[in-house]
Amino acid sequence: MKTYPFSILIGGLCMLLSACEDNNPTPVKSNFEILTSHKWTLTSWTVDPAFNGLTDLFADQHPCQNDDIQTFNKNGLLEIDHGVSKCFPNEPQIDTSTRWKIQDNLVILQFKISSTQILSDTCELITLTDQKLEYYSSQKMNNKIYKYKYGYTPK
Repeated sequence: MKTYPFSILIGGLCMLLSACEDNNPTPVKSNFEILTSHKWTLTSWTVDPAFNGLTDLFADQHPCQNDDIQTFNKNGLLEIDHGVSKCFPNEPQIDTSTRWKIQDNLVILQFKISSTQILSDTCELITLTDQKLEYYSSQKMNNKIYKYKYGYTPK
């Protein structure tokens, strides 16, 4: 009768290794940590229902906006880098006039319109991972509610 000591040894090692637990699980990042750990580039922008006959606003936006990068800074400032192709030559390269905060699955943006006027927009997160950011916001115009969906990928 043949014995297979090597096979028994390998089988025992496999059982031993498969029974081990991972003592170093990957920590789960909070929404705040994910948002602030990347620079984000807009990759999609849609509206429902159609606005002026358009649903894909990203395809219709001016090319100078395609290289803009948004950074959600930990201090609550949203930094917008207008990229190489700025839409207006005199605009600053970096815009920090928008503040942001996150509450559960809501991102609240506050745009400074003038020294005395601030516009707030509450955006609901759809997807937030290290590979993708998606949120939507709604706006009522002419008795219609338009739902805007924004998609970003990390730069």
